[in-house]
Amino acid sequence: MLDELHLAKRFERRRESSYNRSGANRDRVVVPPGEAHAVPVLRGPGIIRHIWLTVLPATPTCYRDVRLVIRFDEVEAPQVDVPLADFFLFGHGLLVDVNSLPIQVSQQHHDAPPYRGALNCTFPMPFSRTAEVRLVNGTDQPHIVYYYVDWEQHEVLSAPVLRFHATLHEETTEPPAGRPPTPHGRTDDEQINADWAENYVLLEVHGYEGHYVGTGLSIACRPGDPGKWWEGDDMF
Repeated sequence: MLDELHLAKRFERRRESSYNRSGANRDRVVVPPGEAHAVPVLRGPGIIRHIWLTVLPATPTCYRDVRLVIRFDEVEAPQVDVPLADFFLFGHGLLVDVNSLPIQVSQQHHDAPPYRGALNCTFPMPFSRTAEVRLVNGTDQPHIVYYYVDWEQHEVLSAPVLRFHATLHEETTEPPAGRPPTPHGRTDDEQINADWAENYVLLEVHGYEGHYVGTGLSIACRPGDPGKWWEGDDMF
C-alpha cells in the first residue's frame, strides 16, 4: 500500500454508517421484528471495501438472527444472503475470534459468556450502477445494529469486473447405506472411501468465470451421537 501513496486516485472514498443523524450519541439503528434496515443505496460505479458491524442485544443467537443481504446492479436475486454468523465464519452462531485476510472477528473477552464482537469484512465488492445493503431481522424481537460500509465511488471500473457472491447451505447428512459408523464415529479399514462417490460436495460450478475464494464449514453431531467429526481430505 505504501508503494502507491504517490499515485493519484481516480475515485472518492465514501462511508455509510449508523451514525445518529441528530448529532447525538447512540450511533446505531434499531431493526424491528421481521423487518429490514436498508443502508442508503450506493451509486456506482464503485467498490465496497470494508464492512464493520456489531449487534445488540448480545445473545447466543443474535448473529444468526440478523442476515446480511446485498444486491448489486438491480439483479432480481441478491448476490449475498447469509446470516451474519455464517458470513463472518463463526459456525452455529458461537462467537469466536477469526483472523484471516478478508474476514476478521474480535470478541469482547470481558463478557461472560462472550456474545459481543466486532465483525469486519474486507472482500472487495464491485458494482457498476448500484449496491443495496440490507440488514434483515428474522425474529420477533428488535435488534440494534452498529455498522460502517466503506466504499469507493469510481469514474469507471476496469473491465472485466466480477461480482462477489456468498450463500448459505445447510443440510442434514445421513451415513452411506450399509456403512454405519463405529461407536467412535469412524469406519473400519474395509469401509475406507477410496473414491469420490461418497464425498460431500461443497461447490460444483459449470460455465461461469470467477474465483472460488473459500468456504466456512461448520459441523454439528446429532444429539446423542457418541461420535464426532474426524478429519477428512479436501479434494478438487
